[in-house]
Amino acid sequence: GNIELSGKNTTGMYLDNNAIGENYGTIKTVPNPTNDGIIGVVALNGAVIKNYGTIEIKDGTNLSGVYLAKGQYDKASTGTVVGGIKEKKQSDTSKRISGVEISAPGNGTATIKRDGKVVTPTYVDTTVASAKAPKVRVGNTELDLRASSLGSLPSI
Repeated sequence: GNIELSGKNTTGMYLDNNAIGENYGTIKTVPNPTNDGIIGVVALNGAVIKNYGTIEIKDGTNLSGVYLAKGQYDKASTGTVVGGIKEKKQSDTSKRISGVEISAPGNGTATIKRDGKVVTPTYVDTTVASAKAPKVRVGNTELDLRASSLGSLPSI
């Protein structure tokens, strides 16, 4: 079948959570003065688009034939895509200060180094899920906030 798209921010197929979508028809934009932000196919979070038809997204602004965010376009697809295949890239948020480097390249992983050596962060948890938790655990150490009078201090 055919999917005709017009208007702002419309999407032809939306695939998420490991879904597999197959296109054997035509997904296209139709003449309209508001063809802005149109996407032919969105594939997110492990979803895969298999294209054996035509995806033709053109004549507007901010358009994309296929948009991928942790999804993929099946390389065995024999169809055509006009409007490009765009992949979301997360910004690198790495930081470095005083011998400590936090490497977070934007792919869901992060590494912490102190003076060039990889370190494992110490897990911090409260024993009670509360803004006024009486005890806080840091690694193998448990702090009793009431006994130390720290529990009565206002948070910053």
